[in-house]
Amino acid sequence: MDQKITAYLNSLVAEVFSSPQFAQIPQEQKSAWVEKINNYLNGVVIDTVIDSLTPEQINVIKDLPPDSQEMEDKIEEFASTQPLLAQDLEKQLNQAVANIKQNPQLLS
Repeated sequence: MDQKITAYLNSLVAEVFSSPQFAQIPQEQKSAWVEKINNYLNGVVIDTVIDSLTPEQINVIKDLPPDSQEMEDKIEEFASTQPLLAQDLEKQLNQAVANIKQNPQLLS
């Protein structure tokens, strides 16, 4: 994703790992958990973006791989033209982090 989005998602992953449920995960298991958390958060981003798009915009991104640079660029482009989308993304991602911290089984 755009550098700003990637940095924000990385900060959210770090926030998850600072919670008591995740702080005690052995180092050798962390990369698997990071991948699970990133996949979950990327799903939240994609769902939130799709909910706000026009049919034309959906056609632009429908065949793009979810974790591709092109998808990230399009999300950033759409978010820059829809100020409420950026706010909604932040709200949904913060809720997702809270949910993960309370219920790590969401990632299973």
